[in-house]
Amino acid sequence: MDEMLKLMTVLTKDHRFEALIGDEGGKVSNMCEVLDRVEAKGREEGRAEGVELTRMESIKNVMDTLKFTAQQAMDVLRIPADEQPKYLGRLES
Repeated sequence: MDEMLKLMTVLTKDHRFEALIGDEGGKVSNMCEVLDRVEAKGREEGRAEGVELTRMESIKNVMDTLKFTAQQAMDVLRIPADEQPKYLGRLES
């Protein structure tokens, strides 16, 4: 499988195939496992994006409804302090 993924990288000039070789879980033994990993990664990324979009909407709703600052809204929503700068940056742009 490693050779097949390397070949796909060369043929398509797309290094995402090569990246699958070093993914967690060790070597893959067939293309079904490759597809399973790709699907799992896509689901994980989709969930993370959904959480971020939901949080942004919640922050905006709290700010609009309760006339809170962004900081107050994030505190009320219990958004972790280390994640707050990411949302502040998005609100300002």
